[in-house]
Amino acid sequence: MSWQGYVDTNLVATGKISQAAIIGLKGGVWATSPDFNDRMLTSTVPASHSSHEPHRPRSNRPFLPFLLLQVAPEEQKAIIAGFDDPSGLQAGGVRANGKKFFTLGVTPKTIYGKQGGDGLVAVKTNQAVLVCVYLAPIVPGEANKVAEGLGDYLISVGY
Repeated sequence: MSWQGYVDTNLVATGKISQAAIIGLKGGVWATSPDFNDRMLTSTVPASHSSHEPHRPRSNRPFLPFLLLQVAPEEQKAIIAGFDDPSGLQAGGVRANGKKFFTLGVTPKTIYGKQGGDGLVAVKTNQAVLVCVYLAPIVPGEANKVAEGLGDYLISVGY
């Protein structure tokens, strides 16, 4: 499956993630949901790989307003650095698209943020970070389970 396929099928199509991106640990956006800003797609994307993981069908979820979400280079750097040293995220929050999310928690593998009813979960794999935003009324635990599940799968296959 391509990186774009993971974003579209395994994250957004679940109805539990509103927008998502996969960013490389060395920087650069590998794939984004359709409403991410294309100007961020300036880095080299690693070759696609196939998987025997089944595709999930698109859900008939209610219309969600588009949030033009982008992960700017400085936001990418802060998220990636936050896994090793969370002090910056704990003091200043985690940002995506210039929107500041209050940092709820950071582990060596996950970052959780919240702003009102919306939230962010970032999951680190061996080579990338899944950056996922969910909008109210999506429940944080449901979004976290989807993002962390894909992260665990990518780690298990070496990514």
